[in-house]
Amino acid sequence: DIDSGYVTHLWYLPVYLFLMILLPVLQSIRAGHKQVYGYALIVLGVFTLGNRLLSDCEYFVRYLIGHMGYTDTRQYFWNVNLFTNSYWYAPLYMGIGCSLFENRQGLNRFRKKAFVAVPICMVALYAIFYAKSIVMNYQVDPVYYSYGDPFTCLMAAFEFLVLVPIETHGIIKTITESIAKNSLGIYLIHWVLVELMTRYN
Repeated sequence: DIDSGYVTHLWYLPVYLFLMILLPVLQSIRAGHKQVYGYALIVLGVFTLGNRLLSDCEYFVRYLIGHMGYTDTRQYFWNVNLFTNSYWYAPLYMGIGCSLFENRQGLNRFRKKAFVAVPICMVALYAIFYAKSIVMNYQVDPVYYSYGDPFTCLMAAFEFLVLVPIETHGIIKTITESIAKNSLGIYLIHWVLVELMTRYN
């Protein structure tokens, strides 16, 4: 008897499968045509994160103008975006992650700025989702609906810049490497534990 909440949470599996199917194609393009690969990621970023930023701004403007801007349906920039589907965010996040990792040494100089940028992104996300909740007259889930938000992507990138210079040794290194290697499995089973804890709370 698995609750629908856990089944819904498995939305990530087909996205992961899509990325694995697409990965050999992306690797082939990157190996032979690095400029084409970079251009493709830029275009994908514009059509996903760029459009989502316009969507966030529209919600915020609707909130600022008051009742005139309130609606119970999704707004214009959400409906016109062909790349809102989570499938397209997967290769984009992977491409950004690979680029950050490859250039991590040169990016160390931005670490102090990243410390400041992380809380700024968190505040921006809170403000946007507060505006969305007011405009649409219901509590918008700030976790489920923030995967594709540009501020979430920026926050992940800045956190990488903060954490990457940290060196671990001994048992701490073993634990962190084990978590990294099994992160997908941890992600998939953590909701089962949440469901069990909720039932017996």
